[in-house]
Amino acid sequence: MAVETKEKQSSQQLVLEQRKAADKWKRKKWFEVLASEQFDNRQIASTPAEKPELLFGRTVLVNAADLSGQGKKAHISLKFSIADVKGNKAYAKAMGHEVNGGYVRRLMRRHISKIESTQYLTAKDGKKLKVKTLTISARKLNRGQETAIRKIMESEIAEICKAYDADKLIHDFVFANIAQGIYSKEKKIANIKKVEIVQSRLIEKSSAASEKNV
Repeated sequence: MAVETKEKQSSQQLVLEQRKAADKWKRKKWFEVLASEQFDNRQIASTPAEKPELLFGRTVLVNAADLSGQGKKAHISLKFSIADVKGNKAYAKAMGHEVNGGYVRRLMRRHISKIESTQYLTAKDGKKLKVKTLTISARKLNRGQETAIRKIMESEIAEICKAYDADKLIHDFVFANIAQGIYSKEKKIANIKKVEIVQSRLIEKSSAASEKNV
């Protein structure tokens, strides 16, 4: 009898917990998550929340091909963070982008050179960015050629960062011809196979550990 009572109590407790969870879910409202104006305010996600203020800081990862309709951008992901809520719409700012590691590995071959650069720069609006750029040559280069190519990469990225706000920079790293412009200058030094801006990241004071994903 004692065992039956205990099992009954456990069953009742489970039902109560399930009801509480269901009630909590019913209280949530759905919000459309929109990208910033630089990305044409396109809807990038939908997410539920009990209160609008709980949305602030939530992050959304979006495939660049899904965002733009450009299939050739499928190897790139963009990260957004919700920064404002008005009505049932949540507005997200761009936090950076990243090229898929598998895509980069497929570009690699024997007897080539891989020239990489990581820069910490300040955009026109004062925001800090971490930017990684990669050049892959068609054949093995000597040290002097690699140094000259790295100098071109870093100089071009630094000049661009000084000219534009962070949101536009992240957009243009993915959708503009910045890499092509770098390629045009590098090919005067050596036979270049590919130039990619493989990552950009907005550096904020808040800890990444506190971020919440949609």
